[in-house]
Amino acid sequence: MSLQLRKHQKELVEAISKVTSGSNQAAGLVINVTPGGGKSLNPILTAHEFINNGQADKICWVVPRSNLQSQAAEAFADPFIRSSLGHSLDIQESTNEADPSRGTAGYVTTYQALGRDSAGINAFEFQRHRYILVLDEIHHVAEGSIWHKALI
Repeated sequence: MSLQLRKHQKELVEAISKVTSGSNQAAGLVINVTPGGGKSLNPILTAHEFINNGQADKICWVVPRSNLQSQAAEAFADPFIRSSLGHSLDIQESTNEADPSRGTAGYVTTYQALGRDSAGINAFEFQRHRYILVLDEIHHVAEGSIWHKALI
């Protein structure tokens, strides 16, 4: 049994390939995926390609709920996905702890945690490493809200 990528996942891999080959630059990418459409694989595909090609150091995946934090970390550790992609990356669940990735390929946090990060832990982390930033379900972030200000 092998991993069958969906259309949006194939398009993502093609876009990443153009960036890693130098034919395009990555400033931002928006992917709209319906619920149940396999969006959790996208950050793994992105991290696998950019980190392995030396174009990023780590990934930060921001989600709207703590249960999605666990799902994100578990997706990176899924044996089938690891075997299919040939990746060995792990991410940590973090809620404003110092060194949020703790020696892994990155971390998953929540919008709520970012909004309460008065110490600037996340901003400091982004100064220390070249991060891929994944904003999951960004429609939960109202313009001008505390979460929006924290993301900026």
